[in-house]
Amino acid sequence: MATVCAEKTTKRFVGGQFVSFGDREVINTMRDRNITERPITKAEFEELTRKFRSSMVRLKQRNKKLDAVFLIDSSSSVGRRNFMSEVKFVKKLLSDFPVSLNYTRVSVVQFSSQGRIHRHIDQISMPKRDNDKCMLINHEILKLRFIGGGTFTYGALREAHGSSFESFLTLHEPQLRQSAVPPHFWPSLCNKLHNQIFDAGDSLSLLLLDYGEEGRQDDDPVWTVVVSKEGGIEENDGDAIFLVDHAWTFRMDSAKKQLEQMPRLLTRMCVIMGVDQENETQEECVKKVMRKVWRYNSMYSVNATGISIENQMPIWYIMDELGSGIQHSDSPNFRIVPFLHLPDQVTYSVLFPVADCEEDEIVTRDFVEQYSADDEKRRNALLLPWKSTSFLEEEYIQVEPAKDYFLGGRVREESLPDGEIEGPEIDANRPLKVYADYSFVQKYLTDEAFEIVDSPEEADVLWLSSHFKDYKEFSKQNPNKFINQFPYENVLTVKDLLSIVCRRMASQHSNEDTLETYPKWLPTTYNLNTELIQFVSYFQRRQAKSLDNHWICKPWNLARGLDMHITSDIGHIMRLPATGPKIAQKYIENPVLFHRTDLEGAHVKFDVRYVILLKSTNPLCAYIYLVVEIRIVFTCPLAIWHPVDFQQFWLDFIPIPAEDNISCI
Repeated sequence: MATVCAEKTTKRFVGGQFVSFGDREVINTMRDRNITERPITKAEFEELTRKFRSSMVRLKQRNKKLDAVFLIDSSSSVGRRNFMSEVKFVKKLLSDFPVSLNYTRVSVVQFSSQGRIHRHIDQISMPKRDNDKCMLINHEILKLRFIGGGTFTYGALREAHGSSFESFLTLHEPQLRQSAVPPHFWPSLCNKLHNQIFDAGDSLSLLLLDYGEEGRQDDDPVWTVVVSKEGGIEENDGDAIFLVDHAWTFRMDSAKKQLEQMPRLLTRMCVIMGVDQENETQEECVKKVMRKVWRYNSMYSVNATGISIENQMPIWYIMDELGSGIQHSDSPNFRIVPFLHLPDQVTYSVLFPVADCEEDEIVTRDFVEQYSADDEKRRNALLLPWKSTSFLEEEYIQVEPAKDYFLGGRVREESLPDGEIEGPEIDANRPLKVYADYSFVQKYLTDEAFEIVDSPEEADVLWLSSHFKDYKEFSKQNPNKFINQFPYENVLTVKDLLSIVCRRMASQHSNEDTLETYPKWLPTTYNLNTELIQFVSYFQRRQAKSLDNHWICKPWNLARGLDMHITSDIGHIMRLPATGPKIAQKYIENPVLFHRTDLEGAHVKFDVRYVILLKSTNPLCAYIYLVVEIRIVFTCPLAIWHPVDFQQFWLDFIPIPAEDNISCI
């Protein structure tokens, strides 16, 4: 933080600094009780002015981003006239700086005696995008008024010193605590973020691994990082926290296209991942980077009120060469965590020691630190992107979970209707009155058999978008009303529960020789949270038998293809549970295809979408809408389709309404 002190020029403190690049030194000077005052000479004043102007030039040349804290003396010894001169001086100085959120941020501390220290303008602690020079110079600074009283400069300097770090904590302390960054690193992290200090190279070195005559295998590490600081690094050294930049930030649906369109990005990724770009075509390099990316990427997501579900999808990133070069250890000496610097809306990674490290010691971190050493099997499964482990001896057969699994974390305080109350009795000679909070129902339910009403109390049918829970009370108070939900319907609407319910149709789990699971019409499905070990065992068994191993992985609580992946890479799949609850379902590798004569006779995928209305479960009564929707891939024949292109493949589905005379199957 550069601190600019605008005080009266009729006196100065011996040993003090007019412009400070290290405000701790100024504070220590001001704390000295032996400080004396004497009149300033003209020569000294001119020398101070020259140094001040020189300092301002250096500030503008060295710093694209600058926080400037002005201390304006408003004591009686200054007087009203000199006070106004100070204000004019600040205005004139700021006219040479680009004041905005991303360049110069200004704080103005006005002070006189103890208890009369006020931070009137504060763009540092409370940064806003509408901070601009015009508003600051022409309005906010002009609101300053002379106070009078004593001169408590030390208190003003303390206020200025605290503005940067205190505002940093106000914005970031919850994030720091959640990421378990030790507090003794916080001041240094604040300083390095503010001044964009990337000094990891002063203490750490990136080294290229030499595999000798045997040569490096495709999945061997390319780089390693060692401690190069003389004497090593101590865990309790508050300055031993380092910013790690992100070389590439992306969402998976656009990653391949970015590599294809940005040659410099592709080259950098090839260097980080050890892809021989000189002897490979661009297409092959892109494929190799996309395959290796799961060994190097990390992720974060942004969840806040008002953010759409699409914008809450995982954001993946690859750290710079140093961050990507740090290897795994079950007993690491460093940690690295993502950190969002809120004023700039930029995400970095923060690297710091968790043990004392000697010079030349290899820097390591735990790639799956969220799981303790006691959960060895899960750790080994999640480490498969980097370390091979056999799970062939583990059981792959799934067992239906206990009743608590269906309730835990899914449904709260949901009740069943009163079984002694008969179903609704509706007068068939009048229209059904419908209350709906769906705009589409209100707009399109125009059949004369129905009447839209504005009140739930007068309705026969409640068509709600919110989750309804108290069916018991509803059945008692409204015995003649229908509602568009069923108790515990999530056993059919949530993917992992649906797969469990479907498995009840089979008398056995699978054929041990062919690994075919039952019922045959249900693709093999595993929950990557509760059945992770069984899934890895099943995957490796299929691999050992040279069976197709393409899987579609999708969140069990989302739809519309969001955060969906198709892959035959176990390393890829093992990275996905970190992004949220997922199921892995065997991809249908030999589907029925549609012959497209307009695509040179290509055979493409399609699906048929039915709308089914379930009226009751006891007795079972359901209706099928006789108009179905057919969706056909219109750009990508299956023969040339690649799993990396899945997102585009999904977008290429087009709806084709079927003829009215198509009946249900």
